[in-house]
Amino acid sequence: HIDRIDKFSGAKILYYTHDLHFLREMRKYEISKSRRDYNAFRKLKAIEYYIFGKAGLILTPSVYEKDYLGSDFTNVQVSEPYYFDDFKDKEAISGSFAKKKDIAFLGNFAHEPNADGIMWFCDKIFPEVKRKIGSVKLYIIGSNPTDGVKNLASDDIILTGFVENLDDYFDFVKIFIAPLRYGAGIKGKIVTAMHYGVPVVSTSVGVEGLGLKSGENVLIADTEDGFADNIIRLYSDEILWSNISYNSMRLVENNFNRGNLEKFFKGILGI
Repeated sequence: HIDRIDKFSGAKILYYTHDLHFLREMRKYEISKSRRDYNAFRKLKAIEYYIFGKAGLILTPSVYEKDYLGSDFTNVQVSEPYYFDDFKDKEAISGSFAKKKDIAFLGNFAHEPNADGIMWFCDKIFPEVKRKIGSVKLYIIGSNPTDGVKNLASDDIILTGFVENLDDYFDFVKIFIAPLRYGAGIKGKIVTAMHYGVPVVSTSVGVEGLGLKSGENVLIADTEDGFADNIIRLYSDEILWSNISYNSMRLVENNFNRGNLEKFFKGILGI
């Protein structure tokens, strides 16, 4: 409908892209080498670039994707995608290491990267984590689990399905994982975990566009051994855990607040 809007309304068109769909499919193709995935990437890029060309302003939550599009479009700005109304007690939560246990993952499994990532983690990484840590459970939170995800269920891998209140899990888990092998945009699940003060172990794709620093407010690894080592180290190192927990909450409080979002939209709308 963008052509009709452009032709008949005379309105300035702002197009918000939560992530670049073609970039996600391109990365999927790089793993699968499937002709079907390659065709999906090419088709989506054509569609998205057509829309971008019609928009007066392109908004993206990802610093990485702003730079990615910058060589082809000059009208791209970074916008925070949402904000929190309240924030956690940084001192109390970052000092609660001894009370925390277990690992969590969050995602809607109708989104393919989530299913791919958690299956990769459970197959290639979690066995080593259990061998080193001992008694540890993984909570897989999210709706629409695929058959492959359902088959992961065991005594120490618990599928919760859709959860109404994340407090029920984020208030006690020690680590949040984002083992995403492909994707695009910023990951709301990571911002959510950081808001709760749950330290995140992620791949580079998982934290892309958020401006996070490994060892400061997240731990990042793209190999199976590196990912496992980060979890094992974070699970046992109270100082590291507390620092990342505190810095995570501080970043969310500074960046994902109502004032920032209100100021941004007032600026681009001329209010």
